[in-house]
Amino acid sequence: MLVSILEKNILMEVKMRSKIVFAFVFLILGIGGVSAGDVYLFSGDVNDSVLNIEGISYLGDSLEYEEDNFTGAYSVVFLENGQEVKENEFYLWEGLNVFLFSVKVPDGIDEIVFEENENEIHRVVISQNAPSIDSFDVVDNSGVFDLSWIASDLDGDDLGYSVYISHEGGGWGLYSSGIEENNLIVNNNYNGDLRFKLRASDGFNYAEAVSGSFSVEGFPGFVSIENPKEGLYAFGEGIELIGKAFDYNFNLIGDDYNWHSDIGGFLSTGNNILIDTLTMGVHSISLAVSHLGEVGSMLADIEIVEACNDADVNEDTVVDVSDLAVVGGQWGTDGEANELGFSGDITGDAIVDIGDLGALGFNWGSSTGTCA
Repeated sequence: MLVSILEKNILMEVKMRSKIVFAFVFLILGIGGVSAGDVYLFSGDVNDSVLNIEGISYLGDSLEYEEDNFTGAYSVVFLENGQEVKENEFYLWEGLNVFLFSVKVPDGIDEIVFEENENEIHRVVISQNAPSIDSFDVVDNSGVFDLSWIASDLDGDDLGYSVYISHEGGGWGLYSSGIEENNLIVNNNYNGDLRFKLRASDGFNYAEAVSGSFSVEGFPGFVSIENPKEGLYAFGEGIELIGKAFDYNFNLIGDDYNWHSDIGGFLSTGNNILIDTLTMGVHSISLAVSHLGEVGSMLADIEIVEACNDADVNEDTVVDVSDLAVVGGQWGTDGEANELGFSGDITGDAIVDIGDLGALGFNWGSSTGTCA
């Protein structure tokens, strides 16, 4: 059975005063199939009347959800014991032949049929065997939680997992979904009592387990790194470090802001600074914010790579449309320099092609650029 392809991960780490606790006991909360009101996201493509499903993703169980229902040549039909229960039409994105729609799936269905102009082109049979969760363990490492579990499926289907958090006895908030491994690190950003819920699904059938309660104290809010974004940066390039800290009412807080790199050590202080001294390699950039004697932090991983000016074909200090004109003018050739000495062979493979265009796009708008 297909499993979720959506993944939503929140990377927040809060340093807290808490003893290391191991939770051996967990509660099997529920086992079942599709429930009335369960909302799913369907995605895939259709080419020459052949439908390929990329993912069937569980979104939630909101009865207030307003589902997509479009008019088109394609429809998805939900069946129970061979009888149609519900039908929703959908369309393909123009020029892409792909579909992406959400729908509230009826209770008790056992088959899903996809149709093109009322002709069946794909059928999904839903197993009635729910997964089982054999163990769900949570280790509290001073406010950073290490979750691990063992789950199985009678049909041998691949399972996808979602993790939810309840704060102070409140409702369950999704922390991460589309998990394929049997473990997850949760960088908590709450104080007070916390519980964790694990959902294992084969695509439709599911099992849930809930951990015991954990009590944590520490930073009265959460830290956010707005920049740098995770990705590649050129050696010597100026990188802006921007961070903020908020309380639980989203008011700005923080007495001191300190930036560090796991490679370069202490970088600077302040909530908006510019640095150009990072060495080559992968850096885990951390921002530690102190407030009322407590410290909260967050991490962002970036990679510093060799600076590369080759994408600035005409050497005017910026990669823009004028460089694209040189690449386009030499397309398919060996990129021998024109009368001004400029060559569109950015990658140096003796032909101006899609690789050079990719390098150009990768560095678009930059003055220094990184080697694609």
